[in-house]
Amino acid sequence: MPDRHLGRTLGRFRIDSVVGSGGFAWVYKGYDPELDIPVAVKVLKPHFAGDETFESRFRQEASVAAKLRHPNIIRILAVGRQAEAVYFVMDYLPHGLVDRLRVMGTLPEPMLLRTGIDIANALAFAHREGVIHRDIKADNIMFDAHGNAIVADFGIARAVSGYVKQTGTNMVVGTPQYFSPEQARGLHLDGRADLYSLGITLFRCATGTLPYDGEDWYEIARQHVEDAPPSPRSLNPGISVEMNRIILKCIAKEADHRFATAEALQEALANLSSGKLDITGERTLEIPRIAGRAPLRAVKPVAVRSSRRRVAAIGASLILIAVSALTAISLRPGKNVSAPPETFD
Repeated sequence: MPDRHLGRTLGRFRIDSVVGSGGFAWVYKGYDPELDIPVAVKVLKPHFAGDETFESRFRQEASVAAKLRHPNIIRILAVGRQAEAVYFVMDYLPHGLVDRLRVMGTLPEPMLLRTGIDIANALAFAHREGVIHRDIKADNIMFDAHGNAIVADFGIARAVSGYVKQTGTNMVVGTPQYFSPEQARGLHLDGRADLYSLGITLFRCATGTLPYDGEDWYEIARQHVEDAPPSPRSLNPGISVEMNRIILKCIAKEADHRFATAEALQEALANLSSGKLDITGERTLEIPRIAGRAPLRAVKPVAVRSSRRRVAAIGASLILIAVSALTAISLRPGKNVSAPPETFD
């Protein structure tokens, strides 16, 4: 139960109240007496805290994420274990993108542009450092006191992915409504997978809905691979033609048809914000490498319109994902979705 840690001190951090619960951790609001600031504390649930393989990968990836010092990336302040509790501590940011959407429905375009620029800046920095997020979604975007967008949970999806591959656990890593066609097919990823997920996030912010949803995770994954998305302007005519084009470019099926880098996306959003735009002539920069690992390979393009043979092949690859479980499902937002035996976000 999440209240088991209330009133406890982990390291120097006091646990004050429960904020929420995900598939693998409880989230608390806490207090750092040394810095005299509120903090957010994530504590692994016992099933994961008791698994040495998961804990090792979790601590390793948290250490990588802690080195990402950027104004649009949440700070990780500490990682530790105390008795049975494995935890990490971050800045406490009480307001998130989901909260704004719940109140406003959609974001006005100037706010949408500012949010997109901030997230693209965070991704550009992380990609240059060789780190791919793998789970960009509205739930992982917070705001500071000045209204700047802050990206949370860098490193978490990679820790889960490594654990799943090593142990053969039946899980899906990522959030079906947001993950890219290459994630849906279990292929190797590069930074453009994050740009696709950011495009889905911008789509939701602009229209108040998601382009893909379904009764189960398999159906949602199939839609990402096969189905053309609706035009955002068909759902919200108030979106500018240019913003519409940027979003659709982000969520192109083929990675080569998206923005080449987060810097290119940031530049397009900044140009639109300042009244000038060219999303067809952006500079092509080197696709980022994973820090300390072999270079990332480009994703094989996926045809939007496919023959029956291609559809069958895609279906087989999605079934393979279900069996080998290469990805963890978070089911927010959307309908109640059936999932593989173990899921978390």
